[in-house]
Amino acid sequence: MVVDDEEDIVELMLIFLQEYGHNADGVTTIEDALEKLFQNHYDCVILDVNLHGRSCEIIIKELERNNSPNLEKIVLFSGYIDPSMQYADTECFQRFPYIQKGIAPTELIKKIEEIFNS
Repeated sequence: MVVDDEEDIVELMLIFLQEYGHNADGVTTIEDALEKLFQNHYDCVILDVNLHGRSCEIIIKELERNNSPNLEKIVLFSGYIDPSMQYADTECFQRFPYIQKGIAPTELIKKIEEIFNS
């Protein structure tokens, strides 16, 4: 699943994932993400750090509160080179793997597979 507030990025990520044989859903809001995450189990959840000015922690806390298995599948996704500087108060970067936006499609798939096959 891809969660990003930029529709173009969601569409592009879905194309990349589908080209490499992965089925995926994509959403652009926290509310839509939570709805899908509570209805489905995903192999990977690529989660933008900043969604329309709101922190991804909203989603993470809801998944924790509901003991969702999708919590273990999160990979953070951001355009910031060092997101921990932008979001220094966010513990997310200590808990979840991180991928920077702009990564080549082959590297994106490789990194996701490395994370979940380790």
